[in-house]
This record gives sequence, structure tokens and C-alpha cells, in this order.
Amino acid sequence: MKIRLILIFIGVTWSFGLKCQVEEAANTLEQYKKKFADCLNEQVNECEAMQADIIRLLQVVSPDTFAARLSIDFAKIREEAGYWDAATEAFLLLAHTQNTASGLPCEQVQSQFLLTRQALFTGDPQLTLQRAEEALRLAQVCGEEDHIAHAYAYLGAAQIELGTYRKALEYLLIAEKGYAKLNDQKGLAVVKLDMAVAYADLNERSKSRQLTQEAAMIYKEEGEELRYAIALVDLCSDYLDVGLTDSVQKYLPEAAAIVEGRHPLATAYVQQHYGNLYKQLGQYPQAIAALEKADALNATIGDEGLRANVYVFLSEVYTLTGNDAKAYRYAQQADRISQELGLNSLRVKTLHNLAETAYQVGAYQESKFAYEDYIQWNDSLLGIEKQKEIAALEQAFAAEKREAEIDRQQQENQLLSEKNKALQTRNFALLAALLLLGVTAYAFVNRQRIRTEQQQTRVQLQAAENDRLQLEVHFKNRELTAQALHIAQKNEILNDLKSALDQLPSVPKNTPSLHELSSKLRFELQIDDNWEQFARQFTEMNPTFLQLLGERHAGLTQNDLRLATLLRMNLGSKEIAHILNISDDAVKKARYRLRKKLALETSDKLEMYLLSI
Repeated sequence: MKIRLILIFIGVTWSFGLKCQVEEAANTLEQYKKKFADCLNEQVNECEAMQADIIRLLQVVSPDTFAARLSIDFAKIREEAGYWDAATEAFLLLAHTQNTASGLPCEQVQSQFLLTRQALFTGDPQLTLQRAEEALRLAQVCGEEDHIAHAYAYLGAAQIELGTYRKALEYLLIAEKGYAKLNDQKGLAVVKLDMAVAYADLNERSKSRQLTQEAAMIYKEEGEELRYAIALVDLCSDYLDVGLTDSVQKYLPEAAAIVEGRHPLATAYVQQHYGNLYKQLGQYPQAIAALEKADALNATIGDEGLRANVYVFLSEVYTLTGNDAKAYRYAQQADRISQELGLNSLRVKTLHNLAETAYQVGAYQESKFAYEDYIQWNDSLLGIEKQKEIAALEQAFAAEKREAEIDRQQQENQLLSEKNKALQTRNFALLAALLLLGVTAYAFVNRQRIRTEQQQTRVQLQAAENDRLQLEVHFKNRELTAQALHIAQKNEILNDLKSALDQLPSVPKNTPSLHELSSKLRFELQIDDNWEQFARQFTEMNPTFLQLLGERHAGLTQNDLRLATLLRMNLGSKEIAHILNISDDAVKKARYRLRKKLALETSDKLEMYLLSI
């Protein structure tokens, strides 16, 4: 009996002592938070020793959700100071281990999201995808709709990093529906920004800008100043890609004022954008200063993708200022980084830049190899990937058609059901008329009502048929536009490749392989199969246009008819130039000749006249 009492006393004493130790560790950790943030901001050498002490104390605290939240707090302190590194990930891994020990899937999925975000920001696409897939599994076990929406958003972001943009949009659309159902505005803003990135990489620039602007407005309305600024930074990136420098000069200073001193990575991107802006404005000394500042800011962050892009811009600026040697060195460094990262789109950019700068300094052999690699990577990126994207687009069109057909069938079924009800009502009225011979007036009125219902049913059936025909026209128009843009893109790529081959000086022009390739490119540019297929589809959609145009205006050539067809589709001069394989100036001259042949007044708009036929 005494022995048992002694053991109980020892156990209680030990438990009390352990509890006191855990509480003391927790209190110390709370006190460490501000000291740790100050240490990181001041870049004091004692930070590493302090972090080791913090991790030791975190391991003392019992492995539960409270300990996990403390670990996450310290990870966020490092993130806010701009450190997305292995030390930050150590805190997140510890938090996830503690949440896993708790056995609560909804807690586990939250720490899994943080690990996924860490992989996303450190540029490891495969690791991001693995962690996002695990996050979706945990979210489905948890069952909460907001976690499931977050998981699909991360899957979309991972697919963007892998370059599979159509797959990314599939996941992001699921996430968007989930956030919309939950009325989660901030979640919608995040998804819109990711969708904007995907659309930008698919060369759908207007859609990308629209989504980025929508995200920025959501953040502004929600009072998320920092996220609003980051959205503006993304928007400026898109504006710079299409040369809208006025818009960049409007929004970039606003974003810079917000992120300065608060978000080192965003500040580095702001300086990169200033460098690109000054380059486009021809202010080269300011461009170099901004880009060097971006590189210095990134030195403590370690974003290799940003570093490679900064070096590409520096190389381009030094080329414009005539410093070919520096341009060449930066081009070499950028290509080395992109090769290590394995990012296809970035590698195409750095190889092209390296080929041009190597040529300028007389490194013709290196320029030749770089051009050959550029052609191979460009073909891989814009060939295989574009084929996959076109196939995915066709599947999307087919899915939309199926959905429209299902909707139409449901409408027809509903209308038929209403028609059957109307027939049953009429039969009942006739039976009532037979049974109640004296109520002839009632039977007459009832018969009229039934006729009205039948007429309404016929009208509704006709409306459903009209809707179906409109949907079919809509889908064919989308397919026609997609094919026209595909022809333009193909011709643009072929022209670029032919031009690149013609500019290689180190290899004799009569070298068989290059001569055959150049001839093949000229032959490909002359093939009319794509145009003939496009013309057949256009005639299906507009069966009388070319006939009426020819009857009204005799003497129009085949080239005149082609130009009129593309103008009626509301395509721009650049797209028309690529489709017809002519220059922009040639398009302008062709438009002028067509206006004269159509006898249009100066005030008449050519496109409006063609649309009226």
C-alpha cells in the first residue's frame, strides 16, 4: 500500500513538474516573438543562435495544435522579413509534425497548405504539386469546403509552375466556384491572380489584365493594402509586356510606396519593373540603376527566377548602350540560372538573348549553338505544349457543347411535360363536358384556355430551338477565331525561325542542313491548306457574304476577298499580317486599295461596311 502511494506521489510530482516546464517554455516563446522579428529586421548575427533556442523550446512544448500554432507564428515572422528559406521551412515542418500528432485532419491540412506555399515560393514545381495533392487529400478527409477550395487553388498554382496552363485553369475554375459559393472575396482574388498568370502565358493578354484588375479591386475594397500593392505589381508586369508605359507610370509608384520596407521580394520586383520601364522609355542609366538595386535586394531573398530575369534585362540594356561585353556576360549568367531552374519559358528567353549577345562579341560558335538550342526549346515549348493546349481547348469546346445539349434536352423535356399536362387538362375538360351536358359554356371557355396553353408551348419550343442554334453559332465562331489565331501564330514562329537562320554568319549559306531547313521554312510559309480549311469554315458561318460582296463590287481579287474576310472577323492588323504572311505596312496598303475598290467615303468605316453585308 505504501509503495503504491509513493509511486502515485512520484507520478503526480513528475506531471506537475513537466506541466510547469511546458508552461515556462510557452511563456518564453511568446517573449521571443518580438525579439526574433527585431533580430531578423536588423540582420543581427545572433539570429541563428536564437532560432536554435526557439526550436529547442518548441520541442519541449507538447506536440499538439498549440505548439503547431507557435511554430507557424515563428515561420510567418521569417516570411514577413523576406526569408523564404530552409530555416523557415524547418518551422513549418515542425508545425506539421505537431498537427499530425494531434490526429486532427483539419489542423493538418492548414499546416500542409503552408508547406505547399513554401515550395511554391521557393520554385520547386514538383514538390509544390506533391504537397498540393496531399493537401487536397487531407482537405477531403476534413470535409470543410473552404479547405477544399484552397487545395484546388494550390493545385492550379502548381500546374502553372509546371507550364501546363490548361490543366491549371481547370483546377482554378473549381477553386473559383468554391470561393464564390462561400463568398470568400480574398480567396477569389488569389485565384483570379493565378488565372491571370495562366492566361498571360497562353497569350490571352486582355483576359489576364482583366482578372488582375479584378483581384486588385477586391483587395482594395477588403482593406488588404499589401496584397493590393502586390496585385498592382503583377498588373504592371502585364502592362510592360504589351508596352503600356503610361499605365505602368500610374500604378507602379503607388505599389512601390506600399511595399517599401514591408515586403522585400515585392520591392525587388518593383525595381525590376522600373528597370524594364526605363529601358522601354530609353532612359538607360536609370534602367541599369533600378535593375542593380533589384539584384541587390534579391541577394538576401534568393529568388533565382527573378535574378535570371533581371540579368536578361541588364543584358538588353547594355546591348542598347553599346556595351556588348557586359551584355554578353549577363546573358551567360541568365542562361546558366535558367538551365539550373529547368523553366522552359525562361530558358527560351535566355537562350535567344545569349545567341544575340554572343554574336555581337564575335563568339560565333557559341551563338550558333545557342540559336540551335533556342530553336529546339522554342519548338518544344510552342509545339508540343501548344498542341496539348489546342487539344484541351477542343475538349473544352466539346464539353461546352455537351452541356448546352443537355440543357436544351432538359428544356424540351420540361416543355413536353407541360404539353402532356395541357393534354390531360383538355381530356378532363372533354370528359366533364360529356358528363355535364348542361354546362356547354364552361366547356367552350376551357377549350379556349387549352388552345392558348398549346400556343404558348409551341412558342417555348421554338425559343428553345432558337437558343440551340445561337449556341451552335457561338461555338463555331469561337472555333473559327481559334483557327485564325493558330494560323497567325504558326506563320509568326516560322518567320522568326527563318530570320534567325538567315542571320547566322559562321556557317556557309550553302551548308546542306541549314539550306534544307531554310527552304522548308519558305515552303511551309507558302502552304495554303490552313487558309482553305479556314475559308470553308468561314463560308459555313457566312454563306452569302463573299457572293454578295462580289456581286456589289466586281473586279475584287482573291487577296481582296481574303482581306475582307479577316476584317469582317474583326481581327487586328498584326494578326492579319501574320495570317497572310505580309508586313504591317502591306496590310495598311491593302486596306487602302480595298476601300477605293469599294468606293467608300472618308467617313465610312471599312469594318462596319463589311459587317453590314
